[in-house]
Amino acid sequence: MAGTVNSLGLGSGVLTADMIDKLRANTESQVIKPLDNKIASSQLKLKSFDLLNSLMTTFQTSASKLSSDTLFLGRSVTGNSDAVNVSAEAGSDVQSFSLSNIITAKGDIWHSTTVPPISSKTTALAPTASANGTLTLAIGTDSFAINYTPTTTLQDLATAINDKAGAKVTASILQTGAASYELVLKSDSVGNNQKITLTDTVNDGTGLKTALGMTSLQTANDASFNYNGIAITRPTNDITDLINGVTVSLKQDQSVGTQANIAISQNKTEISTEMSIFVQNYNTLVTNIGDMTAYDKAAGKVGVFNGDSFIKSITQALNHTITAVDSSGKSLMDYGISLDRYGVMSLDSAAFDTKMAQDPTALQSFLSGGVVVNGTTTTGVFDTLYDQMKNYTGYQKSLPTFQADLNKTLDKLTKDRETMTKRLDDRYAIMTKQFAAYDSVISKINNQFASLKQMINAQSTTTN
Repeated sequence: MAGTVNSLGLGSGVLTADMIDKLRANTESQVIKPLDNKIASSQLKLKSFDLLNSLMTTFQTSASKLSSDTLFLGRSVTGNSDAVNVSAEAGSDVQSFSLSNIITAKGDIWHSTTVPPISSKTTALAPTASANGTLTLAIGTDSFAINYTPTTTLQDLATAINDKAGAKVTASILQTGAASYELVLKSDSVGNNQKITLTDTVNDGTGLKTALGMTSLQTANDASFNYNGIAITRPTNDITDLINGVTVSLKQDQSVGTQANIAISQNKTEISTEMSIFVQNYNTLVTNIGDMTAYDKAAGKVGVFNGDSFIKSITQALNHTITAVDSSGKSLMDYGISLDRYGVMSLDSAAFDTKMAQDPTALQSFLSGGVVVNGTTTTGVFDTLYDQMKNYTGYQKSLPTFQADLNKTLDKLTKDRETMTKRLDDRYAIMTKQFAAYDSVISKINNQFASLKQMINAQSTTTN
């Protein structure tokens, strides 16, 4: 405000712009500063709420996972080997079985064995200038006619086979030496019905089939193995129709008498891991709520939500659910969960794993529900906890409503400050004008007094 009216104070030396600034600063300390403090507090509450809301959502996610049947229907597989890999879908039967004498399904492979070898990919293959014919490639129920001429090269033939039979057979050129090339034919699928046969319309020994000298490297065959001692055959190495929800993938042949002992069981490791994550998320949540609502006069520590009963009640409500006893007398405490006197949760993993191994169905029934007992479907403790969290975090529920109230309070304080600042601007603008007017009057009076004083002094000199 200082310097707004440059002449202010020149007449009186008292009614200065600096005086107006000091008066305004004093008024602002009484009116504006309390509003600024409240605005800062509201902003801090909103930031703290964002953290609280995030922690509540994370905790809700933990409760959701532990309330889901999917977690308890997960399966783990042991006993896989280099020869076989078994995977099990969620909910598949818990069981054990053996796989032995594995022979994988294979495709047909042929290669050319010309003597002397083919010296170039671009050298004509037909043995005589009059060799015109058709090489017929058959696989399964399909056959493909490959026409050739005396100028057909190894590259031409491979390209023609891939163009015609590429969905069933792959033709490639293998360089075996500095000037030695072979044609390789490989069925794209495996099984007995993937055997390749070649016939030639020129059958007098001068045709392309004879020129190539095609020889079998591998004969197509079905997979075979023993399942619990029972002989099984399939035209594929990925078998999904042997056990419901289970895929048996054969990887390589086994030595005769070699056996893989497979066990499909509940995925206990995943359940234990989720329980540990739940405990961590709970402790993080309640610790932060404790800090936000704390009051320690001796240490001068006051939480941003100190005195707010709603925030403080969250921990109490969660503890009530966590320590609740169901109709059969069970609680989370029976499964290794405990709370110390400070509200810190801990998990006895050994006790939890023991309970899970003793009766996985009872554990699932208590934790996630969904198990029919005496004709009634059970409700798990984590179902209850998840529903409780939805009452906090859901649309138009407790937390969104609390956040809306915080925003309304901040908006009102901000508008109050703007209104009060405008009032002060108007008030001190008027005061500045008044000071200027008063200063002008005082200046005139001072000038008049100075003139009168000069006259008195002059009269006194003349008299003497």
